[in-house]
Amino acid sequence: MIALLALLLMQDASANPLERVPPQYPPVGAQFGLTAACPTVFDIDASGTPRNICVTCYTSAPAHLPESAREFAASQFATASEEAIARWRYDPADAPASRIETTMEFMLSDDDGTMIDAPEPGPNSNCPQPDIG
Repeated sequence: MIALLALLLMQDASANPLERVPPQYPPVGAQFGLTAACPTVFDIDASGTPRNICVTCYTSAPAHLPESAREFAASQFATASEEAIARWRYDPADAPASRIETTMEFMLSDDDGTMIDAPEPGPNSNCPQPDIG
């Protein structure tokens, strides 16, 4: 299998990205043919730097694997997503901004080039909801 990455940007239009660094495909994901979808929420500070990055990943790890193995795989994709977003930069004219949402999709292709889709992402339940008062 050839590891590929597609970055699906379902991102809040209020933030103008100046630089995006793609995430590295986690070696464990490539080794075991795993794909993932990682909904992500973050804030942008006044200098245009992402802060408070919160990632939840859904992987294609088989259900028969121990939960600890599935959680480890998800954590590898989450770390790759978080490290990439931490290196993104936004136009300070659009900052600060809160709760920017995007989804990283990690996909593979097989030997004949057919894409192996990432799983359908669920809610980003690990991230705190904004205080609306």
